[in-house]
Amino acid sequence: MIVFAYAPYLMAEALGLSGIMAILFCGIGMSHYTFFNLSPVTQITTEKVFRSLAFLAETSVFAYLGLAVPSFEHNFNLPLVALSIVFILLGRALNVFPLSFVTNYFRKTKISGMMQVLMFFSGKPLSSSLPGGENCRG
Repeated sequence: MIVFAYAPYLMAEALGLSGIMAILFCGIGMSHYTFFNLSPVTQITTEKVFRSLAFLAETSVFAYLGLAVPSFEHNFNLPLVALSIVFILLGRALNVFPLSFVTNYFRKTKISGMMQVLMFFSGKPLSSSLPGGENCRG
C-alpha cells in the first residue's frame, strides 16, 4: 500500500507537477477503495502500522522543531505579545458568551455561568458542550 501511495508522488515529480496534490488525491481514492478490499485482520494491522508511522513522523517533526528553535535569533516585541493576548481573550469572550447565550435559548439543560467562565479560560470549544458533542475534542 505504501508503494501505491508513493508512486503518484514520484510520477508527479518526474512530470514537474505537485507531488503533494498527487498524494492528496491518491489518498482520497485509496480511502474509498483500498481499505475495504482488505481482510479484517489486514485492515486492523494496516491501521495500526499507519498510526504508528504517523506518530513517529509527528514526533520526529516536533522534536526537530523543538531542537531547532534555540538556534534562531528571536526578536521579542512586548507590545505585540501583550496586544496578541488581549485580542485572544477578547476573541474568546466574543465567542463563548454570546454563543452560550444562543445555545441556552434552545437547550433544556443550560450552560451555567460558571461553565461559561470555565470555557472562556480553558479555551474549550462550545461544540463539545452541545448535544451530541461529547466526542468533540478540544
